[in-house]
Amino acid sequence: MKPSYLLISCLTLVTLALAPVSRAFADVSSADKTFVKKAAIGGMTEVDLGKMAQEKGQSQDVKDFGAQMVKDHSANNDELAGLAKSKDIMVPDKIDAMHQKLEDSLSAKSGADFDKAYIGAMVKGHTKMLALMKGEESSSDPDLKAFATKTSGTVQMHLDMAKKVQSSLK
Repeated sequence: MKPSYLLISCLTLVTLALAPVSRAFADVSSADKTFVKKAAIGGMTEVDLGKMAQEKGQSQDVKDFGAQMVKDHSANNDELAGLAKSKDIMVPDKIDAMHQKLEDSLSAKSGADFDKAYIGAMVKGHTKMLALMKGEESSSDPDLKAFATKTSGTVQMHLDMAKKVQSSLK
């Protein structure tokens, strides 16, 4: 009889010790998980396309913008990955079919055609990403909310930069 009390006591202690951990993982909503997935895919795409812009861009403004995208989005991607890991959220390791199609389309272009298509995609993509970040600012998860709030400023800056480059290409 003593061993069963000991076993029950040990199991109770283990359960109590793990309760905060399992609660932290359980508290991540499906909307927050979707946010992480979309932000990660968007960030990976920005890095890929930024590298492409540095190689294929005709305009120095496009090349410089691409370099800024690689720098900023690589840092954001790393931060998001760490945050996701701490919350046991899986982050995709590759982009989805829609973003791959965009990459393939841009890859087939060159010169001024590439520059205009790339910057057009950057304006569109950063507009969507800004809306995603603004939406996450109302999250009940304080860490994801803080990430979205901080990142919104960077995305807004990128959107403004992209619009400026876009107007210079016309």
